[in-house]
Amino acid sequence: LEDGTSIKIWAATAENATSDAAPGTVIGVSAEGVVVACGEGALCLTQLQKPGGKRLPVREFLAGFALAAGQRFQLPEAGSQSPARPAGAGPS
Repeated sequence: LEDGTSIKIWAATAENATSDAAPGTVIGVSAEGVVVACGEGALCLTQLQKPGGKRLPVREFLAGFALAAGQRFQLPEAGSQSPARPAGAGPS
């Protein structure tokens, strides 16, 4: 996201989904979870947290924060304690 928001991932389940999307790309969003492409398969993110916010089930998280297919998470820079954040986000 352009605003640089970091998102902490607290819980996820492995999915057998297949996708040509690059690892870290959101490939599905629903009240049950945010599905993110991995090198093999995918992860369904089920508990997320915004900076300064509470740890929330994905349904509640999405009520106050929009995530859409095509957005991409990136890992924090080496040595950083920041959580993963969508690609294109500014420094945390």
